[in-house]
Amino acid sequence: MTDEQHPGPDPADDRPAAPADAAPTDDRPAAPAPTGDRPAPTDPTPAPDRLCRKCSTVSATTGEFCPHCGASYVRRGRLGRISRRTRGVVAAFVVLVLLAGGGTALVLQKQADDRMERRERAQRNLERIEAQARKRREDAAASKAAAAEDAAAEEVRLQRRLRTLTVRDLRKSVTKDARARAAEGLLEDRARSTDCENTDGNEDDLDETSAAYSCIAVTDVDADGSSRGYRFSARVDFEAGSYTWQLGD
Repeated sequence: MTDEQHPGPDPADDRPAAPADAAPTDDRPAAPAPTGDRPAPTDPTPAPDRLCRKCSTVSATTGEFCPHCGASYVRRGRLGRISRRTRGVVAAFVVLVLLAGGGTALVLQKQADDRMERRERAQRNLERIEAQARKRREDAAASKAAAAEDAAAEEVRLQRRLRTLTVRDLRKSVTKDARARAAEGLLEDRARSTDCENTDGNEDDLDETSAAYSCIAVTDVDADGSSRGYRFSARVDFEAGSYTWQLGD
């Protein structure tokens, strides 16, 4: 065995020499003690005990997940279950809202249709009433026109009848006058009747207010139907309903 030689102290080193029996020293900082060899630093706030709802393990931890099974301590599952339960309610509510909206739309449409039908019915009634009123006016106008025509026709008939009666009275008057003259001996034969003829040719013209007539006081009637008698001339005023006559032309 050889002896190990140790170098002597460095003359430049002014540090005091360590005793021979002292342990060698190292100027480097001491390495930290192993974790297992020293206690962990204490936290002034202790971690709360948390119960895992999945594995039912109680752990003192501030984390959000169970250190045993990794499940989250946050109650997302319950919130999810609440959402799933309420999802059907919300869906049903939405359906009810949609159905209510559809029902409201149907009701509004029905009301609009009813209003339109009432307006159309009122319009038809108005048109019917106006048509009836127009028909009544037309009927009244037609009746008035017919009445006016009837009145005019009646007036014509009356005027013609009046003229006929006036001429008939003229014939009677001439016959009576001829008989009176025969009774006085002024005429030889007694008149049987009198015929008068309009010599102006305007007997049917109602605008003419007078007319001249030639009358014959008939004393004899031949077998051929011709008549003989005394001639009279006359003038008839149709407006006054009067006449004049004289023996001869």
